[in-house]
Amino acid sequence: MRAACHAALVAVLVAAAPSAALAQDAGRAGDERSGLPRPAGPGVAHPTGPDEIDARIIRGAPLSLPEALRAAGRFGLAMLGISVALVALAIFATLRSRPGLVFPRQLHERTLSRIATGQVAGARASLDGIESLYARAARAALSLPPGASAEELRAAARSCGERDAGVLRRRLASLVHLGVVAVLVGLLGTLVGMQAAFGSAAGEEFLPVLVYAGIFKALVTSIMGVGLAIVAVAAYYALSARLEPALAEAGCALDDLVSTVRHLKPSVNMIEHLEAAGEQVVAGTVPPEERP
Repeated sequence: MRAACHAALVAVLVAAAPSAALAQDAGRAGDERSGLPRPAGPGVAHPTGPDEIDARIIRGAPLSLPEALRAAGRFGLAMLGISVALVALAIFATLRSRPGLVFPRQLHERTLSRIATGQVAGARASLDGIESLYARAARAALSLPPGASAEELRAAARSCGERDAGVLRRRLASLVHLGVVAVLVGLLGTLVGMQAAFGSAAGEEFLPVLVYAGIFKALVTSIMGVGLAIVAVAAYYALSARLEPALAEAGCALDDLVSTVRHLKPSVNMIEHLEAAGEQVVAGTVPPEERP
């Protein structure tokens, strides 16, 4: 997730750093063939590149994705970087927020069955090494001393579970944050492109159709930004709709686990005490008069 956010930040800096200089130079850019001022798109770095794109825009021909990225210039590269970061973050969040990973139902059933037979230590050991919200919360509750109350068990499980749930929710919220960044970068690209287009019109001679082409290219970045934001928000709501029921199930399962532990606590403590005493007798570490 951090790598995706860093990639998006680098893409934004690459696009935004030269934007002021590009906007100033765009008004002085001329068409080499006609000698007339030609408006550059947002963040154009190659003067000869947009000529073909201008012609397609003037003819009303649709632009392909590579042509749209060329029309957007450096801001197109920024949008490409943000889209890659968004896809990587969405895949990572999808994998880490799977319902089966948040609340493995079979693991819960095995844990309850072991606790019901008095194997609290075995149930706790079976949770070691399992990376899931339920396993970590249940392990935190079962790791308390035998005399812990139901409130203490529930507080330990709730604290660990809420911490992990907060991490998952913040990870999903990063999708929305990345969508907001995409919209803002697209708006910045449009403003820079509009300034370049109208700056070229301040010359003594200009072609209105080329001003129109410059404005058209300036709007490309906003379209890209809004499109990425729509995808990011849709992914956020889709993943949240899948995550929240799993978190609710995990919370109910942890309450059942605490209730089961407290219901069997006296007998479990006696069984564990007898087992420990038996091991000491076998090892010969308990005097005969103190043997149970």
